[in-house]
Amino acid sequence: MKNVLIALLAIIGLSYLTGCSTTSVEYLSHEEIVKQMQETPEKSLEQLSSVNMDEMRRKANLIPLEDLFGKDFEEIKKRKKARKEKSLLIKSTVREEKSRLGADYRHRDTSIKSQWNGTCTTFGGIAGVENLLNKPATLDLSERDSWSKYKQYSSRVFVEALSKEGNEVCREVDWGQNETYPKDTCKDNRKWRLGASEYISDNTEAAIDALDRGSVVYLGMSTPKDMLYCRSVIRTTTDFSSGGHAILIVGYKMDDSIKGGGYFIIKNSWGADCGDYGYQYLPFHICQRSDGYCIMWEFKTVVDNTGGVDPVDPPKPEYKWVEKCKRMWYWFWLKKKCEWVKVKVN
Repeated sequence: MKNVLIALLAIIGLSYLTGCSTTSVEYLSHEEIVKQMQETPEKSLEQLSSVNMDEMRRKANLIPLEDLFGKDFEEIKKRKKARKEKSLLIKSTVREEKSRLGADYRHRDTSIKSQWNGTCTTFGGIAGVENLLNKPATLDLSERDSWSKYKQYSSRVFVEALSKEGNEVCREVDWGQNETYPKDTCKDNRKWRLGASEYISDNTEAAIDALDRGSVVYLGMSTPKDMLYCRSVIRTTTDFSSGGHAILIVGYKMDDSIKGGGYFIIKNSWGADCGDYGYQYLPFHICQRSDGYCIMWEFKTVVDNTGGVDPVDPPKPEYKWVEKCKRMWYWFWLKKKCEWVKVKVN
């Protein structure tokens, strides 16, 4: 019994020192994903959804496609028109020589975020930079700092801005999402940005090849209604909403029983209560349909200018308890009422 207790304490201590949790999230199984992807619910999306749609639309704040795709929109539309609608079944047998029928890089992700007004391009993009940096340590970067570099809804403008030398970003602890201005440490801690990337248009096969290489894929797309309603599994037949959204592809799975040949694992930015703990499963076929649009970049490398030196953390706020009193009239008597309050010192 004593040995068991010592072993348990050792595991807890190791988890604390490495920053790892002893608990793990149990995501949907592949079998359940396939089942949900192919089902046709009798109830409407509104009836099936457990989310508050007014709140969801406010949080999502979908971007006009013309803004999200920018100058690439006309090229994407021409490609769609030229090939018309076809669902290219990417045969898993073709890829068996690589012994890879899927990939999943969720273990490199930071926690799921909840974006503010129309900033999906920065949340999806920064998620990609974080994913490539986190091998294995967890580095949480500042979306506020990233957004300050370009402040546009275009996914291409994000890629161009965050690839530029001098546009490095600081950490979330240096400039938090709910903070209007950065802390003093942000200026000196701007050390990270996007390195090499490649535009792959709406090429699903190229996205799969990128994931096979260990890269992640930045995706801008027409927003499926299943996604907007926070369904974990997006069906191949779902309708599209009127706006666009940017997200990160962190994995894929081949399956010939699904129209299109499989699905992507995507990290969203609408909170951990949306989808499968913040993740959703997107069929390849969605990007192959003629009534919707996708635009993708392979994120290959990131730039880390720390030189192996840990950045300086901002000072932790200090508090003290003080007694505050005020005099109040109670009938004909003047009484003193006091209470202890917590006051920030620095």
